[in-house]
Amino acid sequence: FSFLDLMEEEEEEEESDSLSDDSSFFGVLFGKKKSGDPRNKGGGHNSNSPKLLRKCPTVDRLRNGPIIPPQPDEIKGSPYLEDPVHSTHKVHMYREGSNSVIINEPNTFPPIEEKCGLDMSDPDRYKGLYDGDGDRTNEMYFPAMHFYLGDENGGFKYTDPTTEYATMRTVEEWSFTNLAGTHHPIHMHGLDKFEVVRREILDPKDGSVILSVGPMPHEAGWVKDTFLAYHGTRTYVHTYHEVSGTFVFHCHIVTHEDRDMMRPFCILNEDGSVPDTCDLKDVARCRKPKTMELSWGAVPLD
Repeated sequence: FSFLDLMEEEEEEEESDSLSDDSSFFGVLFGKKKSGDPRNKGGGHNSNSPKLLRKCPTVDRLRNGPIIPPQPDEIKGSPYLEDPVHSTHKVHMYREGSNSVIINEPNTFPPIEEKCGLDMSDPDRYKGLYDGDGDRTNEMYFPAMHFYLGDENGGFKYTDPTTEYATMRTVEEWSFTNLAGTHHPIHMHGLDKFEVVRREILDPKDGSVILSVGPMPHEAGWVKDTFLAYHGTRTYVHTYHEVSGTFVFHCHIVTHEDRDMMRPFCILNEDGSVPDTCDLKDVARCRKPKTMELSWGAVPLD
């Protein structure tokens, strides 16, 4: 059953409509004019001419027909419709000053590298400029920053132990609180799409909730793999993971991501057991064994 089949069916159903097949505003794609149409005279199309006009399917037909398949949350009995079964994963965003910067040195290799342990007191060399008053003149400095994802007690580095554990084939709720002073596009791995559920507008002074709002129109449904965590908000999303193992979520601004705004999380197996990749990640980093026994033999780690 093809797009053209649906258009043929739509044309047959609406043949007696006051708008003829070739007179609607969208006039229509790849159909033919009736042989008695006066516009066929004088070199016009005859009944043997190729079809040039045909009525487009209505929005309702597109929604309910076979062209656009049902979305995951539109299928009766879909697991996406279930409520979250675990407590909310609460993620907070932080930033703090840094004594390192990512700089561009054209005559070195690699040309972009991170310099650490620097004296950050020279703003002309190690700090950025921006237009603070809108006069198109860069006259204000901002310091080099580090960005972190963590919990309510503070931020974590990427190398810190895993703190968030989801479960395979269950709906999980996450909240992302951003009082870090700037917006962050947050991207999650280990899934196809997720759903933005709602946002809370926060008082930047104490983090109290001022207002709760729903997702924006372009965020409705299970359609996102990245969402914008606005400063002064807490964003709630629902996820559904069909794989288990170690994955990451991170800010999609690469200089933020490279400055530790990326965190691993573990998706447990359906029975609640910990996948090998989650064990290997933290064991290899924390205990640093000389060898790791894998199914194909011992592999040296150093």
